[in-house]
Amino acid sequence: MMKDEIRAQKERVKQMSHWERFKYFWYYQWKWVALAVAVIAFLCYLGLTLYKNSFEEYVYVALVNCDITKSQQSQELMEGYAESRNVDTSQTPVSINTKLSIPEEATGSLSVANSQTLQAYIETGDYDVLIGNTWIIDDFASQGYLCDLKAQLPADLYEKVKDRLYEFTYDNGKTYAIGFYADDLPAITSLYTKDSRPIIALPASSKSLDVGIDFIRYLYELAES
Repeated sequence: MMKDEIRAQKERVKQMSHWERFKYFWYYQWKWVALAVAVIAFLCYLGLTLYKNSFEEYVYVALVNCDITKSQQSQELMEGYAESRNVDTSQTPVSINTKLSIPEEATGSLSVANSQTLQAYIETGDYDVLIGNTWIIDDFASQGYLCDLKAQLPADLYEKVKDRLYEFTYDNGKTYAIGFYADDLPAITSLYTKDSRPIIALPASSKSLDVGIDFIRYLYELAES
């Protein structure tokens, strides 16, 4: 009986038009098609992510709480840096993250997620330069993640920033210069709203501290050109 029903169903399908066959197939199989598409999309995304991650960045800058409308301008800044240093970006990309919005009271789900992401990248040493507001800098300074600029910057570069230092006092009473205000660097201040006063810091965990320092030098080269 079952075989007869199946045979009859096959005959009915054969007599259908192409469009009717498609509707028939879709009615019974759409869940499997959707699953297959989702799996393929995930595999493509995974492959693209792995491919991108196979290239280690030449420099990676975190631009926290910047003006999100200036993303194109920030990309041009990085392209200019790569060109000035003859960096082959097809092998060692220069990257800047302008999507990290973390208000002082980060209670929203997106703000918390951004904060956790920034924390993870700093911990793993992926960011070479950290630029943000006082509460961002204070948070990472309190965890011991930021360099003492007096100890790390070359003398000529320290001379340029010494009048705009941002200091942090630790529980042991010692105070260190862990950042400096970007007041005289329009390449950075132009990426923030007028009521912001961004601070530039160097993560001590950076895998390429010398490149982070060189990026700061480039910012001054732009300002003085």
